[in-house]
Amino acid sequence: MKSKLIGLFVLVSLLLLACTKHPEQNNQQVLVKIADRQITTDEFLRRAEYTIRPRYARGNSNIDKKIVFNSLVAEKLIALDAGSQSPLLQNDRFKSYIQGRKEQAMRQWMFYQEGTKKVKLDPEEIQRVYRVAGRTYKVHYLSLNSKSKADSLVQLLRKENISLEQLIKSGNPEARVPEKEIKFDSPEVDSIHRTLFSDTLSKGQLLGPIKIEPNFYMVMQIAGYTDRLAMTDRDIKQRINDVKEKLTQLKATDIYAKFVAKLMSGKRLDFNRNTFKEMIKFLKPIYFMEEKQKKELFLGQLFKHNPELPDSFNFEDQYQKLKSLPFFTYEGQTWTVEQFMNELEKHPLVFRRRRFSPAEFPEQLRLAIADLLRDREITKVAYQKGYDRVPSVVQYTQMWQDALLAQFQIEQYLKEHGVSKTDSLNSVKIIQQYLEPYVGQLREKYKDQIEVNVAAFDSLKLTRIDMFAWQTNVPFPIIVPAFPQVTMYHRLDYGQPMPGTEIKRKAKP
Repeated sequence: MKSKLIGLFVLVSLLLLACTKHPEQNNQQVLVKIADRQITTDEFLRRAEYTIRPRYARGNSNIDKKIVFNSLVAEKLIALDAGSQSPLLQNDRFKSYIQGRKEQAMRQWMFYQEGTKKVKLDPEEIQRVYRVAGRTYKVHYLSLNSKSKADSLVQLLRKENISLEQLIKSGNPEARVPEKEIKFDSPEVDSIHRTLFSDTLSKGQLLGPIKIEPNFYMVMQIAGYTDRLAMTDRDIKQRINDVKEKLTQLKATDIYAKFVAKLMSGKRLDFNRNTFKEMIKFLKPIYFMEEKQKKELFLGQLFKHNPELPDSFNFEDQYQKLKSLPFFTYEGQTWTVEQFMNELEKHPLVFRRRRFSPAEFPEQLRLAIADLLRDREITKVAYQKGYDRVPSVVQYTQMWQDALLAQFQIEQYLKEHGVSKTDSLNSVKIIQQYLEPYVGQLREKYKDQIEVNVAAFDSLKLTRIDMFAWQTNVPFPIIVPAFPQVTMYHRLDYGQPMPGTEIKRKAKP
């Protein structure tokens, strides 16, 4: 089973890498320093806006802002107080997870450096795309599993001079015609977006074949569209910015794909046929089990307890039989099953298709492993360039480590105080009775090591919009940790102002 990894590694969507902005791009500020840790304005806004806040901090008032601030500071204090000898920080799987988070951020920084920064936009193209950016297309479509089938379909439609809808209904008048609405900001793959929003299209226009991924093509036909005009100066400016951002993302993806293609040129992956068959049997139940069971399996491996899994699935016994077998050879180096599974702890597999049948699992697994090895090569270059020391990468890694360490410490603290899992579901009661005193003691303990950028805090604005943000096509899709529900304190009466950040207000006459 041989795969020459030239085009194979490149044919993946890199969409969300471009959408992840780094602090250096945003000219962010340090909002608060807590001993050797810090929270930036960018991190504050992401933690507040990219996840669901609890009811007591969901508004956009100054009190809500203070609660958010105090919650994030409390999380840092709990992590700081846990110290470097925390059992969680000694856990090898946790260390691999944090390393994986860091390396994902390094690859995103690589995308910014090798893709986004090299984009040059054409003013004429901006205007051309702007003219159609307000459209919402209604399209009929068919998906096919080969280029030849898609080509034959297009030829048939043109030869017979019939629409896609007419063809589908010709065999069965009651048949449902697949259709969807697509806007400029719809989360479609790049190839669809380019097809619809690169120039003016007409009702009835046939489009395609459009390559979605290897062995997956789409033929579309415009069933109709509406056009929302940008009327005010504000709307016009916002649409122009949206067009520039989207074009930058598309072009950055193209530039970066060439960089990756050059990096991967000539590299080769050979699977051991017998081991691959056994790994299909081993992995398929994991990837097709319910999300709850997947979570239990992960936690069971992390904290050494026995998750409730189907009786027919014995993870550890099957793994012991397989772990020493040669799984594949990459660039002359043979990987055992154990080496591969260890790699998954810092880079979970990312499948190119969100949904696929069990019969498609072998092919999707091959592609996912190829993409893992591609990311591994990119990560090597990122380390060589020192991207593990980039401030935004360091900050992102520390954010995740501190958030999970604080969560672990809170669970241990509540357990020591006899709080059951059932009781802990009542978050407000638990905060008031147990966590407020705990956090209050930490604020007092570390008050001389807390410095607040008062001017930066004063300028921050919150929204009232509930949003949960995640990325696609990356090993760790959730962008920020869950909001820390540890305090409802709404005063800033601790620490001291960061030098030079005090606000000078005019006295009232």
